Amino acid sequence: GTEFSADIALHEYGETFYAASFVTSGAGTHEMTSEAKEMTLGELKDYVELETPDLLSYDRNSARVEVSYEAAEGVVVTEYGICYADFADPKLSDNSSEAVEGVVSVDGLEPGKAYHMCPYLKDGEHVVYGKSVSLAVYGLPVVVTAENPEKNTDSAVLCGEVQDHCGKKVTERGFLWRADAVQSLDPESDNKVKAGSGLGPFSATIEELEPNRNYSFCAYAVNEEGMAFGEVVRFTTGVAMPVHGLPDVVDIS
Repeated sequence: GTEFSADIALHEYGETFYAASFVTSGAGTHEMTSEAKEMTLGELKDYVELETPDLLSYDRNSARVEVSYEAAEGVVVTEYGICYADFADPKLSDNSSEAVEGVVSVDGLEPGKAYHMCPYLKDGEHVVYGKSVSLAVYGLPVVVTAENPEKNTDSAVLCGEVQDHCGKKVTERGFLWRADAVQSLDPESDNKVKAGSGLGPFSATIEELEPNRNYSFCAYAVNEEGMAFGEVVRFTTGVAMPVHGLPDVVDIS
């Protein structure tokens, strides 16, 4: 009349097992065994629920993604994280990154490219996948400043190029400049000249410069992620030529 139970750790998901209860008496070695009962362990996915990944932050080449799960008692979680690729429903055989305290760091991404990220969880050799979601990372534009601007005594033609919009349209581009040789330029305080929008090379002319003086400039480009800057380039305007002329004769005596 005594009821009893026991916990059995199997972890062979999807496999069929047989179990029978037994009782051994204290008098001799007499043993009573019940009829074996068949039982089939469900798949790992029947015992785990993976939440939809949540994008925490990103820059132009990487992202931080939060992933969480709920697992039934008895599931031994040996690893969980994110699978990712530029096609739907990626698996561990593609790219993957393991979670550390619920956060996955994914590196080596291309800005503006669409990726799919799928959470996964492992119990030993058994794997379950969650729902795949799309993700794209963006970044500041890639802009370069051309060296050796075309210059004379009082003007210069500045050149630059937007090489990559990094997933977001370039809405403004141009140059920052100021007199004197400096290491950096400030869009809040230095001179700015705009030169259109979009990808590709661009140029602008600055005028009313002083002869034989140092100037500094850099190209810039703007998208929804912010403003990016090229290297600062310095140049010196030409020396003004002296003016020669003949004296006017005022009087002869």
